[in-house]
Amino acid sequence: MRNQLAERGIDGLDVDSGGSVSLTDPRTPANARAVAANYGIDLADHRAVQSSEESIETADLLLVMDYKNYHTYATRHPSVTDRLFLLRIFEPSSGMRIPDPHGYDESVFESVYADIADAVSTLVDEYDARWADADNEPPAVVG
Repeated sequence: MRNQLAERGIDGLDVDSGGSVSLTDPRTPANARAVAANYGIDLADHRAVQSSEESIETADLLLVMDYKNYHTYATRHPSVTDRLFLLRIFEPSSGMRIPDPHGYDESVFESVYADIADAVSTLVDEYDARWADADNEPPAVVG
């Protein structure tokens, strides 16, 4: 999302990433790094982190990939349900869930990354259309 926002000259948004659980090995798997490189994203130094309570409570927008994570965040943080959405919220025809590829082979990562790239592009399109000429401040984004 950061890359797509920068490519369009949209700045002033904070984009963060965090999960709903803490992993015992937070390093990005080799197959995930290889597929991300195809999208111009270097995950060599990326480490998965669990979202902090503060980042969840202060986010203007929380995006999750699947129903399990939606349920987890909604149950643990009922005050954020008005800001909690599936990433594919603007792509209802494509099925709302993006599966977690962790533990699967490179082909699954490729499919998931393509879905994420499409969803992010649609989301940035929607954001750009709504806020490009707006007089008010757009919301910050946390994913």
